[in-house]
Amino acid sequence: MTLDKNKVGIGLLLVVVTVAAIFSLTPRPLSTKRSNDAGGAKAFVDQHAGFVDQASCVSCHADHAEQWGHSDHALGMQRATEETVLGDFDDVDVVHFGMTSRLYRADGKFMVHTDNEDGVMTDFEISYTIGIRPLQQYLVEREGGHIQTLQLCWDTEKKSWFRLYDEPIRANDPLHWTGLNFRWNFMCADCHTTSLQKNYNVETHSYDTSWSHINVSCQACHGPGEAHVAWAGSHQKGAPYTDAGLDVTLSATNSHIEVEACARCHARRNHVDAPYRHGGAFADFYELSTLRENLYYPDGQIQDEVYVYGSFVQSKMYHKGVRCTDCHNPHSAETHVTGNALCVRCHQPTPPPTFPSLKAVDYDSPAHHFHEIGTPGAQCVN
Repeated sequence: MTLDKNKVGIGLLLVVVTVAAIFSLTPRPLSTKRSNDAGGAKAFVDQHAGFVDQASCVSCHADHAEQWGHSDHALGMQRATEETVLGDFDDVDVVHFGMTSRLYRADGKFMVHTDNEDGVMTDFEISYTIGIRPLQQYLVEREGGHIQTLQLCWDTEKKSWFRLYDEPIRANDPLHWTGLNFRWNFMCADCHTTSLQKNYNVETHSYDTSWSHINVSCQACHGPGEAHVAWAGSHQKGAPYTDAGLDVTLSATNSHIEVEACARCHARRNHVDAPYRHGGAFADFYELSTLRENLYYPDGQIQDEVYVYGSFVQSKMYHKGVRCTDCHNPHSAETHVTGNALCVRCHQPTPPPTFPSLKAVDYDSPAHHFHEIGTPGAQCVN
């Protein structure tokens, strides 16, 4: 849910209060114990060892936390509430290839009347939202801990309901919303939460999934924060140090450390080893999708939901040390500036010393792009 940044946070105290309020609303994980484990809350601690309450970050990093609080990362997954659900649930019928689904409210809950795995029209409660732009999708909890993603989602730009497939998808189809391909535990959860534990039981074909934080928190990128919090409590401000207790430091000299931290979710890949260890090499845990049809264009640019890592590692920029945060604010995830102004932060007559081999050229000029300033052809991205 997009908030008005101009109305948030005047002064440090208000920033802290605002962000702390966001953190205080963070729901508990689905489960506080493993499947077939009678350890109760202790088992939850074991699964998420080293991960601390997000509010621990605010006292020292209030500005960063405030930026994060309005980001797609912070809002990537939320419990379904009046504040988080963007879709129209005011008794709306959506007809798709002869089948009518109804979105409505009942007893303060968001509901959908649609076909189940047997093709029978059934009522389901919406438990969670996932994503905020350009689509918001909705999650339904089913038997055996299975959490399924509806194909019917809300287009936040057109303000209308949208079906992911423009064809009839009936029960028993591999792409039906009740099937494996739309199972949140299997397909989505790892990149929309922090410290996800799927806890899949092969014998019962069930999940007892849990997380430390419902969204992509600070620790999803930096790793478990316990050691860093302990360091911050004993470190004298301004004193030199070599290790602040973080598994991943985005400002590390080696730019690939940062890029691979982001690549974990911003890449089309398959798991080859689990659990993921923060700071570990991407290839130790994932297999990157290759340059194949329907995923990439012939020149290597991304075509489908390949995100960006697979194309970026082929670029000269990657091999010259350009990192994600050269263009993006790591906490808000927004670009530092927009349009050509973003590119000329480096590509300019006086290149930054970070990239000494960059040619000193006035790139944002007709002499370089051969187009009139302000026209589509003059835009670097074109």
